[in-house]
Amino acid sequence: MNSENYFKLKSELKELAKEIKSAKRIKKEIEVAYSDVAKFKKNVTMQHTKDIVAKWKTWGDKYRSLCDATNNVSSLKYKFRHKHIIYSMARGKTYEQIEQKVRKGNEPDWFTIEELKENYGFDEARETVSLA
Repeated sequence: MNSENYFKLKSELKELAKEIKSAKRIKKEIEVAYSDVAKFKKNVTMQHTKDIVAKWKTWGDKYRSLCDATNNVSSLKYKFRHKHIIYSMARGKTYEQIEQKVRKGNEPDWFTIEELKENYGFDEARETVSLA
């Protein structure tokens, strides 16, 4: 992997981390909004309903439901995990050093990792990035 791809991957990881943080915050807001409605279902005022609708508008089209928010967080985490594995391997670490304990059934998708290696020009023989 050349230094250009290495730094591109590093910046993508930073952006994904920001997106995950933002998506988790929005998911939490949606959970609170739904729990508020559930608690006060009998006593929900029109103003309360308007507040929730206003929040939905700020969340955007991605987050129309709690399910959408959960799916978005999960997909971002999936992307981050696999890109992080490639990034760490480019720095010379083995998979066992990157993820020491992995539950059965929670292994990474090696097909995705191979695709990412190809996309970023990861060279198995070198394994480390020369930043020169």
